[in-house]
Amino acid sequence: MFKRPAIELEVYEVPKELKEKYWALFKKHHYLGETLNKAARCWVAYLWENPVAFNSVLAMPSGSLKNAWREHRLVVLSDYQGMGIGNRMSECIGKILRSEDKRFFSKTANIKLGEYRNGKDIWRPTSKNGKARPDNLNRKKNYNNMIKESLSLRVCYSHEYIGD
Repeated sequence: MFKRPAIELEVYEVPKELKEKYWALFKKHHYLGETLNKAARCWVAYLWENPVAFNSVLAMPSGSLKNAWREHRLVVLSDYQGMGIGNRMSECIGKILRSEDKRFFSKTANIKLGEYRNGKDIWRPTSKNGKARPDNLNRKKNYNNMIKESLSLRVCYSHEYIGD
């Protein structure tokens, strides 16, 4: 039986003035879109001196949740997918935020990422975990220029990072 080799990522917080530069390396690989919220706090992960993953988080203003943040964009470059880098990157950011007395939430439609979290004690499923959620209202024009609207229902995984 083969075992994955151990990999060591170097994760750095991206200074505000360099966010767009780093995001440009990753944005075309994100499944939802190429936009990055200007308020996002960002990190980049290096493997063997190459940038391989990007993660950003946003504050969650809420009357009921204090000091809560949510994952905004998590991207692992195609050549490096399947090595567990996305999982490790999210957990690293979770540890950083927990060390700052912040809560960290993440929602994903990625089955491997979601199932990984379902099987780990360091991730607590939220009440929305595994439920179909109407995230996108799709608008398309047909051949008569009439607009057809449809609601896209995606089953998503939703967790809070609680750490060790």
